[in-house]
Parts: sequence; C-alpha cells; structure tokens
Amino acid sequence: MSLITSGSSSCWPTSLKRWLIASNLSSIGRWGPELGGTFAKVQNPPGPWEVPRALPQTYMRRSLSLLALPLLLAACRPEDVEHLDNTKELAREAENFQPKLIKPAQLLHGARWAADSLIHTADRGWRAQLNERLAAGGVAAAHPYCQPEKLPAVVKLARELEAQPKRELITPARFITEDDSVQTTRSGQDQFLVQEPLVLLPTDATCLRCHGQVGPDVQPADARLLAATYPGKALTGYQAGQLIGRWTVPMTRKGVAEFYTQKTRKVMKRRSLW
Repeated sequence: MSLITSGSSSCWPTSLKRWLIASNLSSIGRWGPELGGTFAKVQNPPGPWEVPRALPQTYMRRSLSLLALPLLLAACRPEDVEHLDNTKELAREAENFQPKLIKPAQLLHGARWAADSLIHTADRGWRAQLNERLAAGGVAAAHPYCQPEKLPAVVKLARELEAQPKRELITPARFITEDDSVQTTRSGQDQFLVQEPLVLLPTDATCLRCHGQVGPDVQPADARLLAATYPGKALTGYQAGQLIGRWTVPMTRKGVAEFYTQKTRKVMKRRSLW
C-alpha cells in the first residue's frame, strides 16, 4: 500500500521524514563539530558532570516529534490512500514461496505423478511420429523411430526430473496379471523407482502392425525385416491383451520434490474483465 498527497493535505511520509532528520541531527550534533549538529559551534564543551544547555531542548524536540506522529498519520484521508487490487494474488504468491514439508507418502505420490507425466509425454509424441512414418514408408521407415524415450520433449522432462526412463521387452508373451500393475517404490533415501506395464490393446493398430500376429497383423516381409534388424528379440507374435513390455523410470528425490512442489502450487484463476 502506498500513500499519496492531495491538494494542501500533506501525508505523513514527507513530513515525518523531515521531522526525524531534524531530530536525529540535533541528537547527534552534541558529539562534535565534525558531525555538523546543533553543538558544532560550541567552543568549550562542558565537563563530564555538566549537562549541555541545549540538551533538554534536544529531548523536548524529539518528544514533540513523537507526539506529532499521530496527527501526521491522521492527516491522511481515506481518499489519499491508494489500495491494491490484486492483494489476494500477492498473498497467494507469497504463500507459494513459503518452504513446505513434503511427507514420504506425498513423495511416493509425486514419483508416480511424475512418471505418469513422463510416460504420457513419450506416448503422445511417439505415436504422432510413428504414425507419420508408417504412412510415409511402412514398417521399414517407422521401426528406427520406435524409441519414445529419445524424443526431445521426453529428454527435456527427464532432465528436469533427474530421471532415466527406459523400456524393456517382456518375453515370452503372456497375459497381464495383478503382479504386473504399476509399482512405485523408494529404492533408496534419494532414489525412487516407478514401473508401469505396456499392454498390447485390441484397438492399438500402431503397435499391432509391428508386434502382432504374423499374417493377420504383421506382414511376413515386415516380420523378416524386424527379425534381421533386431536378432535375438521376439518382436512379433503378441496377442491383444498381452503384456509386451514395461516402462522403468528411476528418478531422484530432488526431481520428484521439485515436480510435486510445482504441481501443488496454488494458482489464482483469471477473472474476466467483462
């Protein structure tokens, strides 16, 4: 909140400043002429047991300054005070910058939250890129780009989370069980690990084109190409509903804490001007 002057009414900051400056100069002047105070012209300073003649006047002047302070404050009328319109926003921002204690359960939740965000970013960018390559040149043009963990957006987010996401192929093919559900663990004092299954869905035509059954889903020529390019890996022969792989996302406590703090910040909704 700031104060302004209006007309002949004088608000307290300027007047009070002048009063206090005059009072301070008067009080420090008795210490010697080098300070330029009221006693600068005293040629013969009094002895150690004598009180300077001007000293009572000095304290009287300071007392009058303090007595005049309420009058100066009262001189500011309500219309002279400029109020801020965004006090709630400022209070909310101040609260966001206060240090907060994140509990262990909240850190586990933050790790799962961060991994979901990372995997969702990877899946969205990977599908857009892979569908474009499949439309342009089929499996031969698309399979080198089946590396979602290397997408620029994923690399950037992984750096912020201090994470190292990777995928692993699960063989032989089998259907998913309860043991394959998402697991979030704290592998160390400063380390978290999130594992999330990759399931081949019936509606996932993109994945079925490379990893489905040879014949109905995968062209024989494409199956031979994948077998020659990735020897020792059974990339085809999966059925819809089977577990094809797993995301493994290790990340540090610092990255999880920063992600959780940013996601739980209070953000004021923008108000319409009309």
